[in-house]
Amino acid sequence: MIDILCSLTYLSCGRVVTPLFQKLLSASDADLTLSRLVIPKKCAEAYFPRLSGPHKIPINILDTDGKEWNFHFRFWPNSRSKMYVLEGLRDYMVSKKWQAGDVVTFYRIEPGQKLVMG
Repeated sequence: MIDILCSLTYLSCGRVVTPLFQKLLSASDADLTLSRLVIPKKCAEAYFPRLSGPHKIPINILDTDGKEWNFHFRFWPNSRSKMYVLEGLRDYMVSKKWQAGDVVTFYRIEPGQKLVMG
């Protein structure tokens, strides 16, 4: 299991783990039929790969147990702005027993700039 502290960057097994942001899950974020997570725009633009258009790109994200999950990242045009989403999360959501009101935290592990969600 990856040791994670939310308040600071620290060294774990020769890796630097940096907390990036937290997201309080809304009812739609926890909806298995939608199987997606809306990422706050500022966070998406700061920590996720840049997107050249609204088409989705594959993205691999680790969970806090070290398992790698394959999702899709994209944005939807939204009245002169963009709404960023991670899609294809159904199996992850079931595994983690997501519910509205839960908090999901994103981290980055260096070296390698791997994203972690937990």
